[in-house]
Formats: sequence, C-alpha cells, structure tokens
Amino acid sequence: DRGGDWSSDVCSSDLSTIPLMLDAIATARAGDGIRVTECLRTLAKVLQALIDILKRMPEGCDPHFFYHHQRPFLARSQSIDGLVYDDGSDKEEDRCSYVGISNAQSSLVVFFDLVLGISHSHSSEGDKSFLSDMRGYIPRNHHRFLEHIEEIANIRTFVEERSGHEDLLTAYNACLEMMGSMRDVHIRIVARYIVTQSLKKDGQCVCSCDKNTSAPQTESPSVALVKTRKDRKSVCRERVWIKC
Repeated sequence: DRGGDWSSDVCSSDLSTIPLMLDAIATARAGDGIRVTECLRTLAKVLQALIDILKRMPEGCDPHFFYHHQRPFLARSQSIDGLVYDDGSDKEEDRCSYVGISNAQSSLVVFFDLVLGISHSHSSEGDKSFLSDMRGYIPRNHHRFLEHIEEIANIRTFVEERSGHEDLLTAYNACLEMMGSMRDVHIRIVARYIVTQSLKKDGQCVCSCDKNTSAPQTESPSVALVKTRKDRKSVCRERVWIKC
C-alpha cells in the first residue's frame, strides 16, 4: 500500500524530534548555545523532510476517492445532530457529536508549536477557541505531555536573549520557516482534496482549476489564506520572526 508507506514515513520522521527537542530544552537551560543551534538545525532538516513526504500524498490517496469514500467517515457529526455508534447490544445508544478531523488535533504539530514558542496570539478569538477545543481530541497522555512541554519550553526565550548570535538565530528562524511551509502545504492539500472536490458536479469541476494543484482559481477561504501567508513582510499568524 503506497499510501501506508508515506504515512508511516511521516510518523517516523516526527517522532525523532521529541528526544531531540527535549535535549534542546535541557541544553538551553544549561546555556549551551552551540548544542541548541545543532538541535534546531536538525529539526529544520526533519521538518523539510516531512514537507517532502506530505507532498507525496497523491501517490496513495486519490482526491476524488478520499472526498467521496473516506471523508464521510471523518467529517464532523455536529451538523447532523450526532451519530449513534452501534456496539452490537440491544440497548439504546446516546448520540455522539464530534468535530471532523483536523491538523490541530495532531499531538506532534502542537508539540512543534509549543517547543518553538510559536504563538497564535494574532489569530481571531474564534480561531483560538477552535485550537483550544481541538486539544480535547488529543489522547489524554499526549495532552498531559504537551501541558508539561508548555511549562518548560524555553527555546524562543533563549534565542531572544542571544539575538546577536547569528548562527543560533538563523537556525531558529529556519524552523519557523519550515513550520510555515508545512502549513502552506497542508492548506493546499485541503484545497485539493476538499475544497475543489466540493465544487465538482458529476465528477467535473464547476470552477476553473489549476492543472498542477487542482485547487480552484476562485479565492476560497483556504486558497486566500495561502496567499496571505505568502506575504512574509507581515506578522504571520503561526509564527513571529526574530530579527537581528
């Protein structure tokens, strides 16, 4: 299963960053700027590899098949008054209401944000509430671990206090750039696999589509957000650059 190959690659790439960045936090506490720089450089490389893996999604997952055959089982059940999950017994089951799958439910994506000190303070109140709600879908032990990381994360402060250390600053900003790029790729995937598919009628797109990305030329919220993030001069919602 080619789809399984790239998805397992994502997991193995991500997991290696946990001990790496725990080491970075510990060495930052000890004041070892050289080691923190090394950790950040390695993280940036891993994030770039992760981006390359995400771009391989079409190898094992067709957009039309995903939208019409897989996504119905992954979409939110809040809008249809919940779902009844039959456990095989005869007792009456309660309706369960959940949001659909979201990248914000990923323990590792949240880990990257926290360990790098990426702030969502420029997001709207609705976005902040959404991000907070998504934490409730993260496995309990993961949630506890992330709360601990939030308490001990010190990388951003460490870099800010040493803004004159060019190598350290460059390595940190490279990680921020990779995180932004990863989110850009994710939004393009959403545009191709959900937005564009939702605009198709009888398998034919009712809008003008880009041949390379299959994303609609009309400015859907997802596509517009990608364009907004291209403006590197403005403060990015996911990350704030540290300048020399």
